[in-house]
Amino acid sequence: MPRKTDKSKAKPTFFAQLVLRVMRDDGITKTSEIADAIGACARSVRKAKAELLFLGTSIPGGTLIPEQECRSGTSVPTAPRVRAYNESSSKIVLEERKKERKKETPIPPKPQIRRDCQEAFDLFHTTASRCGLSVPNKLTNDRARKLKQRLDEYGLDGWRQALANIERSAFLTGGNDRGWKASFDFLLQPASFNKVHDGTYGNGRESEKAKVPIYQSAIDQLKAEFAADGVFFDD
Repeated sequence: MPRKTDKSKAKPTFFAQLVLRVMRDDGITKTSEIADAIGACARSVRKAKAELLFLGTSIPGGTLIPEQECRSGTSVPTAPRVRAYNESSSKIVLEERKKERKKETPIPPKPQIRRDCQEAFDLFHTTASRCGLSVPNKLTNDRARKLKQRLDEYGLDGWRQALANIERSAFLTGGNDRGWKASFDFLLQPASFNKVHDGTYGNGRESEKAKVPIYQSAIDQLKAEFAADGVFFDD
């Protein structure tokens, strides 16, 4: 009477484990390709797949219908003889196949930065260094997209006009009660750029007034009141 095999205790043979590793790790599921990768015949690979299914091992590539001789009987298929198999050489073959697939996969080209965007970025660097503003380190993709929109609307001349207004404005260069200064990201915002370009934040004579502390007028008024009573203060 033939001895029945306990599937819960049986383990796949070494060759079946090798086939399973190639299928899972390297993503090769076609029998002929697996045979080429490990230097074995397709018949041996099919038997290894049948062995894995017989033991209840999940394999990639869907359900496999074993060969006729593998379906008959209840014993586990025996390990096939591998033709000129060598584990180290098999690893080399698998690595070469991975490299070939990587070469076949096209690498998307890096997005090119428009020449006017780079020039506008460099102009802000110069202005920021001269005015003591925060200097941006990198023109990221998000910044380049926003900068492109501003240049499409105003051009490089409009960008230069906005930078000139920043340099003339005391408010935008720290002459305010918070010590806030305009940044590159601030200028890239549509509403902010429109105001800066139109000189909304003041320039020229108005910027000189902005440099006066907001409490200076109150001090002058108090001095005038004390002077009326004959009390004077040294500046």
